[in-house]
Amino acid sequence: MRISFERSGGFANISSTVDIDTSTLPASKAKQVQKLLEKARFFDQPTKAQRSLQARDEHQYQIKVTDGAQTHTIETSDTALSSDLANLIEWLEKEAAAKRKR
Repeated sequence: MRISFERSGGFANISSTVDIDTSTLPASKAKQVQKLLEKARFFDQPTKAQRSLQARDEHQYQIKVTDGAQTHTIETSDTALSSDLANLIEWLEKEAAAKRKR
């Protein structure tokens, strides 16, 4: 599975990106992200989530997941996140930060 993640916006407008190929991850991490995707019902998420017009400094997220022949991309923001989708984004942000440190 391939995952592409990008965060933009926010007060300081500092972007964050990461591309992940789960076949290169340790098995425990690959299982963890698979469970997060399933719990967030990622492939059932709308392509574009409704964003709040009052939250001008919120983060914007774009996530693309390719799993075999299935590809789905979503665009969402802080105010449109379910708690399960927020957990997935938190995991992806940690991966992005870890890759920047390498």
